[in-house]
Amino acid sequence: MSVNPAEGGAATYTVVLDTEPTASVDIMVARALGGDTDLTASPDTLTFTTTDWSMEQTVTVSAGEDADGLDGTASFTHTAVSADGTYHGITIDSVTATEDDNDEIGVTVSTMSVNPAEGGAATYTVVLDTEPTASVDIMVARALGGDTDLTASPDTLTFTTTDWSMEQTVTVSAGEDADALYGTASFTHTAVSADSTYHGITIDSVTAIEDDNDATTVSVSADAASVNEGVAARFTVTVNGALTIEDLTVGFTVSGTATAGSDYTAPISTSLTIPAGSPSGSVAIGTIEDSVLDDGETLIVALASVSNTVNLVSIGTPNSATVTISDGGTVTLSISDAAADEGATARFTVTMSGRVESEVTVDWNTRDNTATAPYDYAAASGRLTFGLG
Repeated sequence: MSVNPAEGGAATYTVVLDTEPTASVDIMVARALGGDTDLTASPDTLTFTTTDWSMEQTVTVSAGEDADGLDGTASFTHTAVSADGTYHGITIDSVTATEDDNDEIGVTVSTMSVNPAEGGAATYTVVLDTEPTASVDIMVARALGGDTDLTASPDTLTFTTTDWSMEQTVTVSAGEDADALYGTASFTHTAVSADSTYHGITIDSVTAIEDDNDATTVSVSADAASVNEGVAARFTVTVNGALTIEDLTVGFTVSGTATAGSDYTAPISTSLTIPAGSPSGSVAIGTIEDSVLDDGETLIVALASVSNTVNLVSIGTPNSATVTISDGGTVTLSISDAAADEGATARFTVTMSGRVESEVTVDWNTRDNTATAPYDYAAASGRLTFGLG
């Protein structure tokens, strides 16, 4: 009672008389009114004679290729015409044909994302996949929470039964703003139509990500130009420009003439996280107090990298800062008093306190105080050398 021809293909059924007629019988095959005109039956007349009446005859139902996405249907009726009064006008079952359509109803959006430059625009296209039975309006709207600087035009695309296969363009514009954010918005598409197969159909959305042209930079400075041994050297990393809406990770390096482990404590991590919305962050590096006189060692922090996915951030200037480590201790020289009888030798002891990293040379000479040279003492001079340690 039914056949299912594939679109572009065919299906068959057979017809045969149940009893021998007294005259030839013509069976007329016709598509009932209202049936899908893409469905056709062949032949349209089957003739059974008094000799071949018991031989089955085949009807082929073909489904023509079309552009719609409907499983078209049609009923094929059968009418008997014969001089045999018992067959003429007899009631015969009809056959329902349902097309197995190969066109899937849908809407194609050319891309899932666009990246308009700030102050510029980007486009994508929309088109129906199959021919509708009525006009289809596609409503374009920015989803709640999207960046209001991103807009789409037009907000309605209308596809008719004649231009349904022609792509239509949506333009997404990114307005100029003062922030340094990669603004985002999702644009949805809603189908409205008297064609129930298209009305409310699911359509892909498009994500727009603005290519921002407002740069934010980070720079570094030393809180103090120098610190004494044992005092932490502090550096401030500053966000210049629009504050970020995402935590900002800044990588840095530590260098200089100071030596890690002996002059300063190497930091556990060489990255700094500046929380979203914060104007700056701080790096503290501890210096080590020792007994060696090594005044003037330098400690340099240089910015190396910036990591952020939603803000346009780069390394600015100054990108490095220097702190000088001043030795908290001093090296002193002292000389002891001496006494001697006339004609004897007076011996003085010179003492150096503190450690040095190189030899120290001290020049000395005599001078008058209450005694007068050359009557009271013989003038003299010389050089003393103190070794390391």
